Amino acid sequence: MECDMTLICTKCGFTQTMFLKNGCIFPQIYQWAVETIRLGKRGKEWKELLENTPNAAVNVGKHIYICDECGYFLVRQDLSIHVPLDPNTSKIHTEPYSEDYPALGMEYVLPMEIRYWYRLVKEYTHYCPECKSPLHKYRGTDILKCPECGEYAMTWDGVPLWSVKKRSPSESA
Repeated sequence: MECDMTLICTKCGFTQTMFLKNGCIFPQIYQWAVETIRLGKRGKEWKELLENTPNAAVNVGKHIYICDECGYFLVRQDLSIHVPLDPNTSKIHTEPYSEDYPALGMEYVLPMEIRYWYRLVKEYTHYCPECKSPLHKYRGTDILKCPECGEYAMTWDGVPLWSVKKRSPSESA
């Protein structure tokens, strides 16, 4: 399942769609994110933090990140490291994740699980690809800079659009 949020500039009409969910292969995306950290692709500090934090989990939920310096914004996975409130919490799932990608027995932690059953160890800092300044998560009230006209006039166009698996005509009846 994907969540699309469309932004529209109230000055020039430019639109941009942001994809904020990971879809039906979330368990695979989780394992990929953990592996990139273990290989040091997110820096030595992050690799060591993951290795030295027992039962650590990585938040791979997607967020919009904004640069305070130049106004650039983009979608990135969170990548913050968390630990369970209960040390006996297992990351191995025994229920199917989805019909298309069951992921039985795979190790992963959903963003909703992190939200309620884990505590933050350290937040990952993303940097702007344009000016290299640190980015912050969109807070819901930030006014975004339009990449087309440069005005701070980007607003949400309605509600999230959820994509769902298309049904065959026989299933719709």
